[in-house]
Amino acid sequence: AGTAGTEGTAGTAGTAGTEGTAGTEGTEGTAGTAGTAGTAGTAGPEGPASAPFVVLSPSPMPDDFFAKLPPFTSFSDVVRPDRFARVPGDWIVVITDVQGSTKAIEAGRYKDVNALGVATIVAALNAAGQVEVPYVFGGDGATIVIPPSIREPVGRALAGVRSLAQARFDLALRVGFVPISDVTARGGVVDVARYQTPGGFGLAMFSGGGLSVAERLVKDEATAATYSFADSVEGDASLLDGFECRWNPLPSQRGSVVSAIVVSRGGHEPHERILAHLATIERGRVLSPASLSNLSLASDDKAFRAEARLRGGEEGGLRHAFYVRKTALVTALGRYLVRSGRSLAGFDGAAYPAEVVGNTDYRKFDDCLRMVLDLSREEADAFEAFLEAERAQGTIHYGVHRAEAALMTCIVKSYRGNHIHFVDGSDGGYAMAAKLLKKQIAASS
Repeated sequence: AGTAGTEGTAGTAGTAGTEGTAGTEGTEGTAGTAGTAGTAGTAGPEGPASAPFVVLSPSPMPDDFFAKLPPFTSFSDVVRPDRFARVPGDWIVVITDVQGSTKAIEAGRYKDVNALGVATIVAALNAAGQVEVPYVFGGDGATIVIPPSIREPVGRALAGVRSLAQARFDLALRVGFVPISDVTARGGVVDVARYQTPGGFGLAMFSGGGLSVAERLVKDEATAATYSFADSVEGDASLLDGFECRWNPLPSQRGSVVSAIVVSRGGHEPHERILAHLATIERGRVLSPASLSNLSLASDDKAFRAEARLRGGEEGGLRHAFYVRKTALVTALGRYLVRSGRSLAGFDGAAYPAEVVGNTDYRKFDDCLRMVLDLSREEADAFEAFLEAERAQGTIHYGVHRAEAALMTCIVKSYRGNHIHFVDGSDGGYAMAAKLLKKQIAASS
């Protein structure tokens, strides 16, 4: 339709020669000759620079919404509303949760619980294909936010993990899908930001209270059936490509691994004060429980048990035994490459440990602060005292759990940058902190 006079040679923009009147659009005449393009209006004299223009996004928002969010690199920015963007209204909040996780953890099965929580993220990401979706790991489950275009493949993938959880671990996995429209109808908002870890990985941060609304809808007996993904799908190990569980527990370097969940009772100011308090402890050091001095790849076959049960078939079977042997050999090779600093088949033994440390999710925000920190006992005491003082003033609720080590479960798509490592305190970590948080909230209501 006239090609709009090629906009006066695209840049000089001095009234664009009135754009040649756009060739009167050629009256749509067979779209040929296109009004000879208005002869480009001779571009006119080079006038002042034209004003910038804004391209409005179509509605509904495209599937690459999260991938296009500009990242921030200072974690303290999680309290800045301008870092967040509203998730498209037709997207869906997916909640996964290991039912009875507290009892399983008390029975010593915290690694199984963690593995299943991460497995749901891996399966969803694999089902999403090229669509980058935001998610957050919660210890005994995960929250994933997806566009409607991938609802069915993600749902079937998670139903497959649910079947594996029951068959291989004898644990029930809850899977719920809540349209954001249902969240907003109940007063919730789902905003998301993109935090870039020191290792360069983009992690989602959530704000607005909408995830808490979605979780209640999935877990409340009155509404659970409405939002449950009910399809029954047989478990398929190929859903879990990239799932790895090959590091030894990370012993505390300072005395205590502290898992903390902090919920503000109004506004971001309490979170700001807590982050400022932790900044006085950091003083240039990193509070992550993962460091170059305590990273070590496992050598005991038992360390691969959870991964093998998910990806290697039934225990006692030939396929399972082969998977364990193969994983043990690959991990032994990895230990050699890390020790020697050599590279092989895309694995850089000198660089990979530092990437792992940089790509841990030891702190995050999803309507609350979640942190796994390595603190001295004195620092941990002071941190808890600070939280208790805030609680006494009515500004927060919190739960804290201490352990001697942290666990790390991983998603590895590539050994060169595209890997993320989820940390939780051993002996229950986040799940036990959440238990204390719920007690505190109940006692104050």
